[in-house]
Amino acid sequence: MLLTKIDIAKNNIVAVPNPQSQRETTYDATVGEIIFCGKTIEEKKFTLPSRGVVWVVSNEEFTLPSHVTGLATLRTTWTHDGVLALNVGVIDPGWSGPVATALVNFSKNSFEVVKGEQFFRILFTDHVAATTTPHPQTKQAYVADIARKSKAFSPEFLNMDSLKKEVAEEIFTLPRWAVILGILALAISVIAIFVPISWSVGTEHYQGRARVEALEKEIQDLKQVQSESKKLQDELKTQQDLLKKQQSVLIAKSNRR
Repeated sequence: MLLTKIDIAKNNIVAVPNPQSQRETTYDATVGEIIFCGKTIEEKKFTLPSRGVVWVVSNEEFTLPSHVTGLATLRTTWTHDGVLALNVGVIDPGWSGPVATALVNFSKNSFEVVKGEQFFRILFTDHVAATTTPHPQTKQAYVADIARKSKAFSPEFLNMDSLKKEVAEEIFTLPRWAVILGILALAISVIAIFVPISWSVGTEHYQGRARVEALEKEIQDLKQVQSESKKLQDELKTQQDLLKKQQSVLIAKSNRR
């Protein structure tokens, strides 16, 4: 069963809830700490560049009893701007502490992450009590753990400059024979692709030319037939005219008698 705002309050799930974050069936967690490359940002806002990665920790702390499970999703308005979260999902029963996520800016524009702004929408479901072990986390310890984890992340998602350098180094450090084999394989692949295409194009061209020549001959033959037919029609008309004249002469002779 999905918990309503009243149910969430009755179960004391959110410590010191923000009234502006309380919705009828969900709660919107707000940005408390911003962590970039292992360092906590002291300023109120942080500009996340394109392909940039930054961690945010919620200002709120949540305590989930054994019969409640949470599900966190990133705000729709943020995803529409091209910002996605790497780790969204289930908040287990027994969890006690803030929640956090790594944000990646997939858009081509920079994006401002502001402290106090809503970033996670969390819904809570009630179920049969599960056998769980409480997992309390103080905010200070949790922030320190997230800072440690963020050090392992590159400041950019899929750092293209680093990736190009690594690929180039891998290519140019290969043995000479491996490079030659690679070039030969590439050449054979190109030949295998384009030779059948060239053969097909040449064959189609030859067959097309032959069909054109055959059509031209048929047209010439047709013109010849048309010419001969016209001659026959002219001769027939001449014979018909001559026959009419003969009939006229015979009629005239018959009338004189």
